Amino acid sequence: MAKEIQDAQTDEPRAIGVRSGGRLARKYEYVLFYLFAIASWSLEITSGCVGSLYGAQSHVFIGTIVPFLVLYWAAFLQTVWMMATAPRHTIPDRIAYLNLACRLQRLCAPSAVMGMVIWAVGYRFRHSASSQAYWVIFLIVWIASTVVCMMNVYNNVTWESDLLHQIAPDYPQSNFWLGVFGIWSICQAKYPPPGKEFDAEPGEELQTLQAAWRLPIYNVMSDRRRVNGPPAGTLPPVFLEAADSTPRQRTRKAHELRRIFLQTGLIPSAAGSSYFELELAPQPRQFVGQPATVKLSCAVHGPKPLPRNASFSPNLQLTASVKFAPFATSERRGYIRDATERDLGVHLENALKAMLLPTRWPKSAIDVAITVLEAEGDASIPSQGGSGNVIASVGLMNILSGCITAASAALADARIDAVDLLTGGVVAVVSDPRSGQQTLLLDPNPTEHESVVAAGVVGVLPSRDEVAEIWTTGQLSSAGSAASAIGFDRLLDQAVIAAKAVQPVLKDALLESAKRVKQPPVAVGNKGKGAAIANNEDVEMAT
Repeated sequence: MAKEIQDAQTDEPRAIGVRSGGRLARKYEYVLFYLFAIASWSLEITSGCVGSLYGAQSHVFIGTIVPFLVLYWAAFLQTVWMMATAPRHTIPDRIAYLNLACRLQRLCAPSAVMGMVIWAVGYRFRHSASSQAYWVIFLIVWIASTVVCMMNVYNNVTWESDLLHQIAPDYPQSNFWLGVFGIWSICQAKYPPPGKEFDAEPGEELQTLQAAWRLPIYNVMSDRRRVNGPPAGTLPPVFLEAADSTPRQRTRKAHELRRIFLQTGLIPSAAGSSYFELELAPQPRQFVGQPATVKLSCAVHGPKPLPRNASFSPNLQLTASVKFAPFATSERRGYIRDATERDLGVHLENALKAMLLPTRWPKSAIDVAITVLEAEGDASIPSQGGSGNVIASVGLMNILSGCITAASAALADARIDAVDLLTGGVVAVVSDPRSGQQTLLLDPNPTEHESVVAAGVVGVLPSRDEVAEIWTTGQLSSAGSAASAIGFDRLLDQAVIAAKAVQPVLKDALLESAKRVKQPPVAVGNKGKGAAIANNEDVEMAT
């Protein structure tokens, strides 16, 4: 293994091969570079002077500008080729590369300044003392050199200097701006500094280097602009399945609903918001297969004016969307809405349209955004559209019922005019696998039943006794086939009962929200503007 660079000023790798088969040492390579650079600067000044006197078509100008361009690009390509082929595996290599970047600045910055001055003078006297080709040539030289300097500063000088500060914080660097303008190299100190020299066997330079500088090996090639992987191998997590796959037994009565937690005004940036959560039945703690419940949040934005390019609408434009959080189910969901989420959004939007008074808000729009934080029975909820079997539909119906109730509370919290509150209710027909007897249950939990024959969810306006939305699935018997048969009418009646049972919870949550809104007290007998507002009377404006 070749010896690693210990001094960036004297031990840089030889770069240019010669016919003898060897390579030029750093001293001779630098002499060749400065020979090209100084000669090109001199010829640039000379060509600028003779061009202003004799013009761009003169032989004197052509005889000076052509050697200038040849020598300038020779020095440029010499440095760029060394930077492209230089190794950057160790800290000394990084130091040497940073010095080469400063050397490129030392070449291009003076050429850019001289090109700008010559172009400015030639362009100022373009009608009398110079031709167009004269100042155009130096304009190109100025622009090209400036672009190279800026790209080199951003991609090489700044990057390598910051990287050295990170991987070798004890290494002293000289003034950064002197290196940017090419006046002086940033790295002048010897590496390692005195007092930290080390001896290493061939093939162990890198490990000994890191031990001397107390740096982990994988940090040598660290890159702040990318996410670096771990230094060692990793294993993907493996999730175990629950040992007991038997569904939990329902402990509630057939007509008993789970308790609901509902609160409004939790999102300050929204006009109205709410949080909805269903009660989780007490279960013994398990390491795998913890039971889940329905948790979701709702945010209402608006009313807000329609865009200028939108057509006139005398009614309120409502948009409702439902999105599962990536962590809402056991199977991680994507960030783009799938068919299941779009289907739930359509059901929710249809239900909310029956609740609002659209004529109160012309040329306006309201956005209702539901985020499902946790879903019960998530193992059966599909992530790529479709509702699957009836048990999967029960889980989606519970989510839709919670979305309807939470959206109604959020709209009321946003002070949106509505004809009535809107509540959701779910009902399911469960079959006993042993006896085959069917039972009608309110507020079913998909994790508590093995066989669900049919299910349905409704959105109800309780005070008006109107049904705003219906969604059913499964096989139902006809209403008059038998006395004990469960038909669609009975299923719908029980779903309405379940929805009306949620109304007291919704009213209590809105009353608590109204109490938080402070109103100015009005003195008894006061006949001013405050008394008129309190008595719901017209207020006459003072003229």
